[in-house]
Amino acid sequence: MKVGMLVRRFPKLSETFILNQVTGLVDAGIDVDIFAWTPGDDTAIHSDVRTYGLPDRTHYIQPPRSRTGRLVAALGSWQHPGLVLRSFRVRGSARPTSPLARAYAAATVLSQGPHDIIHCQFGQLGLVAMTLRELGALPGRLIVAFRGADLTVDPDVEGYRALFQEADLFLPVCEVFKDRL
Repeated sequence: MKVGMLVRRFPKLSETFILNQVTGLVDAGIDVDIFAWTPGDDTAIHSDVRTYGLPDRTHYIQPPRSRTGRLVAALGSWQHPGLVLRSFRVRGSARPTSPLARAYAAATVLSQGPHDIIHCQFGQLGLVAMTLRELGALPGRLIVAFRGADLTVDPDVEGYRALFQEADLFLPVCEVFKDRL
């Protein structure tokens, strides 16, 4: 089984719950890729990050900020011409919002895939996964964990109603969040 973990930042010392899930999956013999929006602060990281070789399993899906980096990223995305074309057709409010950023993120996921499951840590990342699925980069099951701040938004404004119809499983961290979902 192959699982992709979609997170905001990695590694992030304060998010040991994500680290514990990743290492638990690895210990169970599951192939795990970590797709982080951006790198975390690597000045202080948990020892398991290195022990488990997680930097080698981590792939960043936000395009580089420098012009040169974005150009190189865009050229890399052109290895998937259909993907780039589809990224321009996806709804305008989709996350990531720029067509080339969508293509870059999808190409990054595709380069490691396919995954049987994509586990999104936080509801907003479930929306990113929906976009990647629409682009054809995520054929597997979609699991979304809700942790708190992602439940304080209007579901119509945020786009959660569509996520509730598309995702395969939701994992709230407590009964109160389950009721709210």
